[in-house]
Amino acid sequence: MLNLILAGTLSPVLQEKLEALEPGERLGVIVHLAEQPVEDAYKARTKAEKAQLVRYLRDLSYRLQDEVLSDLKGELKGLKRYWVFNGFYCEATKDQILALAKDPRVAYVVDNREIKVLDPPKPGNDKASEWNISKIGADRVWSDYGIDGTGRVIGAMDTGVDTSHPALRGKMRPDHGWFDAVNGNPNPYDDHGHGTHVTGTMVGGDGPRPFTDDIGVAPGAQFVHAKIINASGTTTFKMIHDGFQWIADLAELGLEPDAVQNSWGWPINMESLEYW
Repeated sequence: MLNLILAGTLSPVLQEKLEALEPGERLGVIVHLAEQPVEDAYKARTKAEKAQLVRYLRDLSYRLQDEVLSDLKGELKGLKRYWVFNGFYCEATKDQILALAKDPRVAYVVDNREIKVLDPPKPGNDKASEWNISKIGADRVWSDYGIDGTGRVIGAMDTGVDTSHPALRGKMRPDHGWFDAVNGNPNPYDDHGHGTHVTGTMVGGDGPRPFTDDIGVAPGAQFVHAKIINASGTTTFKMIHDGFQWIADLAELGLEPDAVQNSWGWPINMESLEYW
């Protein structure tokens, strides 16, 4: 059994996986450092302040990570750093993972677990209902106040998006509008369907104008999309972190969305989300 001194640093699931790991075999883990600069970050207001804050958090987090990584023996595979939380993903051997867990600068280490968040897509008519718009009074906001999301950008982290859908055509922001943490595809797509559905709920249609299937609450807004869920409705801790990091990085360019939706289905297998 692993030394119990690590009990607060390694999750039980990770401890079990390490017990079965062969010498030289590697396992994907996410390392969270104890010092988290983002938790004490000041509230940036202007674009310049936001860009400066992103650079500060990135530089400080990476410097703290360098201190940990420089003391680690052997090469890590697949290293991916984060500043949205101070930590990194890597594929490491058992000895390397144990060394990271013993490091007082490390808060905890978890395996890169898969999480089932959505059911497989079901065939059938994908014509969306419009009842949601009148139910919350969005159509009255369009007509009475002239507010339909124009000038705003809404982000989504989901299964991807079909930008050729009639209700969504031309709505993805052309500049830094798409990120694929699953397959690395530079072009938007949706191999499940849920991401297109929820993006439609955000911005689908054209409000009081001629398009008939107005399903979106803010039809005048643009959207950006981070694909973090695969075709079977499954994601991993790493893909979720990659999506959040991409969204946060947009602030350095002054392109961060005004809001981000993460509608990942319910119920979720909560046991799969347990770190400890």
